[in-house]
Amino acid sequence: MEPIGRRIFSTAALLALPHAGLRALPADPAAGALRLVNASLPPFVVATRGDRVDGIDIELAHQALAPLHVRIDTQLLPWRRVLQELEQGLADFTTTISRSKERERFLVFSEPYRRRAGFMFFTARTGGPRIARLQDLRGLHLVSAAGFYVPPQLAQAGLASTSRVRDLSTALRMLAAGRVDAALVGDIGGPWAVRELGLRDRLRAQPWRLEVDSPTFMAFSRQRHADGTWVRRMNEGLRRLQRAGRLAELERRYR
Repeated sequence: MEPIGRRIFSTAALLALPHAGLRALPADPAAGALRLVNASLPPFVVATRGDRVDGIDIELAHQALAPLHVRIDTQLLPWRRVLQELEQGLADFTTTISRSKERERFLVFSEPYRRRAGFMFFTARTGGPRIARLQDLRGLHLVSAAGFYVPPQLAQAGLASTSRVRDLSTALRMLAAGRVDAALVGDIGGPWAVRELGLRDRLRAQPWRLEVDSPTFMAFSRQRHADGTWVRRMNEGLRRLQRAGRLAELERRYR
């Protein structure tokens, strides 16, 4: 269900995946490949060891276009530069992005492939509070990554104070050290990071969850792909994968 619109979330720490990824390559416009640019957002877009890029949405993009036998050269950049290169026609497409009027000016969007975002809380496994409903947040000190979207239901309730830290791994380490009461995380990225950081024996997922509408898209540079050909091809591939349950399968693998 996560993530909610790219890029309200901050760039998370680069954490290694246990399986082989996809090699990140420099731009090569003359080679006839599609250039995919993105910023790190584990577990959707992940820099693995060396110069490799993997993650749920990177794999999804490759699988959607696999029948066309097109090479996809992937490069990680700061998110602001990702948008600049797409606007200037220096790259072909990106993944894990939300749609807005401003972005429609220079991007052509696919059909949404993820429609909702889920949120959850982690606490210390021993001695932490139990969060089974909204009211259980009263008086707690929460932590979340800088730039992480806080659902209006939580922000408007005003029950808890929230500290912002650099990234998701920092937030979870603060929680494990006992410096805060609970961490607000996405329902895919949070459990994945807890596992990758080796904190499963110290942190516990709480039962209360929250979901909000938040469509997620692939998006192509309008300067390069105004005719919509590659967007239509992507849509066909995404529909095929959705029918086969492939996105749900990928998300389960990363949980």
